[in-house]
Amino acid sequence: MCAPSTRIGELAKYWKRSGNDVTVITAMPNHPDGIIHPKYKWEYFKEEIVDGVRVLRVILFVTANKGFIKRVLSFISFMVTSLVAGLYVNKPDVVIVTSPQLFTGLTGYLISRLRKIPFVFEVRDIWPQSAVDLKVIRSHFIIKILEKFEKFLYSKAALIITTTPLQKVNIQKKCVVQKRIECIPNGVDPEKFELKSDKKIIWKDESKKGFTAVYIGTIGLSHNLEILVQAAKRMANKNVYFYIIGDGAQRDKIAASISEKGLKNIFMHDKIPLLDVPYALRDADVGIAHERDLPMAREMYPAKMFDVMAAGKPILIGIYGGAKELVEKNRTGIVFKSDSVDDLVKNLELLMNDPKLCEELGKNGKRLVLDKYNKKKQAEEYIRFVSEIL
Repeated sequence: MCAPSTRIGELAKYWKRSGNDVTVITAMPNHPDGIIHPKYKWEYFKEEIVDGVRVLRVILFVTANKGFIKRVLSFISFMVTSLVAGLYVNKPDVVIVTSPQLFTGLTGYLISRLRKIPFVFEVRDIWPQSAVDLKVIRSHFIIKILEKFEKFLYSKAALIITTTPLQKVNIQKKCVVQKRIECIPNGVDPEKFELKSDKKIIWKDESKKGFTAVYIGTIGLSHNLEILVQAAKRMANKNVYFYIIGDGAQRDKIAASISEKGLKNIFMHDKIPLLDVPYALRDADVGIAHERDLPMAREMYPAKMFDVMAAGKPILIGIYGGAKELVEKNRTGIVFKSDSVDDLVKNLELLMNDPKLCEELGKNGKRLVLDKYNKKKQAEEYIRFVSEIL
């Protein structure tokens, strides 16, 4: 599972437990490699129950998480099939759409008009801004069209949900008329971190060795994980081990870089099930997150940093903006300069040489997320906002 499906899946679980009827419409599992999971290979429509929640999976044109034209075709195909599924279910009280991308927003708007129900638009990354920042879209003509489309969707939503305060400010500036905008940040499901076994994810067949830094998540353009390869090269004789766990558009490039440099202290690990993330972090000394210094990154709270905190580990994160302020204000980790190998290595050495600091930062992080970034509490607040617009 990726961050978006994790977020909505965990919220839906708690909505269902609190007495709501919840139906989730999603695609056949295929992220990020663009290959439908063998279990669903010949399915066009599949209904399942997951954590008590009704899940409707629909077919779409699948493609890897790279290539602009193919991805747009994938988005459009899901827009069509998810719209059909949305008209198939018994009439709901509200339709909630999570983005990016914007085509899902159009699906939600059309369902809301055809079913005569309110439309709630959740914005996790602001499109087309994020695609422009990454230079995925360069045409000024296309950008202008998408910006108008974006503002249209904001104007039609009865409620807009963002994941950070800075995103909220950004969207408020784009709304021609005043809209209700609320913030429900990313967070953690506390049940996921109640470990019930001694399962090993990283050091499977041998005891842990050295100081271990772990990155778990998408290996994409915005993450520039080449910085970890460069850090591993500099620290080859420091008894430190790097793990990159996940998949994404840049995975092959990072793997090739590790191989070319002949590094023996950095490893690539296939993506793991959501429930295995806490076990992988348990074997780590520090969790790493990194975002290139782009406008969209300054507004975001990377979901992976909350998992690291919930595991009671210090977060070493390269980022500016709201996330930097959150980590530093609450002393849950150390923020290094984005794209700076020097700063990453310096701060990693600081943590390696100060176990008490690691312990203190880890405890601060766990306390913070269980109190303020708890998915169970967030689900209650989210459903209260939705109830108020009905």
